[in-house]
Amino acid sequence: MKKTFMAVLREVIAAERITDSARRLVNQALNAYSNTQEKKDLYKGFMEPLKSICIQIWDPFFPPGSIETIKDDNYGPDFRYHYRRETGINIDLDWKLFVTTFYDPLWHQFVPVDQYVSMSKKQFSRYKEEQPSEWFWLERNITNFDTSTFAGNRNAKAFSYANVEKKESWAYGGFRGDMIGNWQEGKDYFNSQLINGSREDVVVFRFDSLPIYKNLTEFIPTAREKGVLF
Repeated sequence: MKKTFMAVLREVIAAERITDSARRLVNQALNAYSNTQEKKDLYKGFMEPLKSICIQIWDPFFPPGSIETIKDDNYGPDFRYHYRRETGINIDLDWKLFVTTFYDPLWHQFVPVDQYVSMSKKQFSRYKEEQPSEWFWLERNITNFDTSTFAGNRNAKAFSYANVEKKESWAYGGFRGDMIGNWQEGKDYFNSQLINGSREDVVVFRFDSLPIYKNLTEFIPTAREKGVLF
């Protein structure tokens, strides 16, 4: 599998865009079940290096070369952000990618479909209470409404349930653990449950409420043209 990943990544570098074979692996990673070895391998071995390559090709926020993949097998931080390369200031980041949204029947008035994100309650609590000095980089990319794909079908249904027009969006968000230490349940975040699959307990919140938030929606056409949009 690693040889396949490397071959496809080299293909992307040569083409300077996400290729068809890379897109198939992206879809495989997105569709893989959470907390499985398959998903971990696909993200660590392919998705994270691919994101770093895409930033090198073009990104509206990160300069080329500012994001470096951390290559280890312990599933720690995913990227090293060279914030001030000339002074050696680097920030290690955990990356979380959201490509689907949801119409939450409990909290849609507070967390609308165009800003919805969910995170496992266990993971959120760990970030909030146990990792105050660690940095987290979240990417919300709701640009797929192709109902023949898992993500596109889910997004189309979410907007249909919300009875609002489908709308593409793309944004980066970030926080250090201590930045959300004072977030309050029922105000800043809400406890909910996934309807499909495991019925996992999750925390939901507005993406634009993150301490660091950058709306990239205006750059979607350019990112799509350059072939770097997941």
